Amino acid sequence: MKNFFLIFVFSVSILFTACKHSQKQSVSSSSISTTNNSVQKTDTISQKIEQLTAQIKANPNNPELYSQRAKYDNFQKNYINALNDLRSAVRLDSTNTNYLIALSDVYFTINQSGHSKELLEKCIALNPKDTKALLKLAELYLYVQKYKQSMGYLDQVLHVDVHNSQAYFLKGMNFKQTHDTTNALSSLQTAVEQNPDYYDAYMELGLLYAAKKSKASLDYFNNALRVKPNDKLALYDIGKYYQDMEDWNDAVETYTKLLKIYPTDKNTQFNMGVIYLLNLKVFDIALKNFSGAIKSDSSYFQAYYGRGLAYDSLKNYNQAMENFQKVTQLNPTYKPVYESMKSTIAEIRKSKSVKN
Repeated sequence: MKNFFLIFVFSVSILFTACKHSQKQSVSSSSISTTNNSVQKTDTISQKIEQLTAQIKANPNNPELYSQRAKYDNFQKNYINALNDLRSAVRLDSTNTNYLIALSDVYFTINQSGHSKELLEKCIALNPKDTKALLKLAELYLYVQKYKQSMGYLDQVLHVDVHNSQAYFLKGMNFKQTHDTTNALSSLQTAVEQNPDYYDAYMELGLLYAAKKSKASLDYFNNALRVKPNDKLALYDIGKYYQDMEDWNDAVETYTKLLKIYPTDKNTQFNMGVIYLLNLKVFDIALKNFSGAIKSDSSYFQAYYGRGLAYDSLKNYNQAMENFQKVTQLNPTYKPVYESMKSTIAEIRKSKSVKN
């Protein structure tokens, strides 16, 4: 039964590591002041929009007013309003590359990369050495997996500015996507040499070295923490490195530190549960961690499965079955749970026969 869980844990760990850096960090339930500040900031932005609307009404031919209002619309994710404002700004001043780039960003955000590309190419036509537009084009082509074109624009950036750290970072990401780890590491290292506070580059270096099981990954994750103290992603990746290296004590210590800062982080709670269940064999603590993950996300079927296995290990077979059945409700195609249910049912029958 446990073998199925080990296979599952491995696949989930790889998946989560691959996608989690694109996710926004959640605000913990204890961060009341942060939440209140966000509300106050939103109120302030609404007031700014109202002020700019009044100014535009009085001076409708000023493109900068439309551009400024679009920034606030973007913050509130009112992309259609931002789009209309930036179109107005470009109509009033079609040679202002700042307006063109801002409009390109909105198009990219709403998945209209073709319009985004056209606007950036217009910027380059106006100024072939516009590194901001060149970098945006390189990033766009990286996003659509056209790596040769992306690298071409990055070479143009570096021809203008040989010290441009973002260009080296994007080169590293191109190399990473084409599985050229050696050149990816080299380019990302150059990025942090040009900008010693380049958080994203440190994180990518950490991930690449962690994949190689190299202790050097810890240096890069710790540099990311230097730039962003108590950063959730960096702490998680340090814990995950220790977990992958089977250093259970350091993994637990790192995850525990993370949970003190972000007590509702479900993936950290889940990983702690896995370590206590499979490696440390402390099943009651495993239960506590899996339950914490479920409390954070009631649809987290993997945590129900882990909790079921923990109950099974404690010979609480009825509770194990309740959790396994919950897994089948949340994800009927998850095959390992059915094997576990068969095993648990056999144990229940065995215990009944012994009593009789």
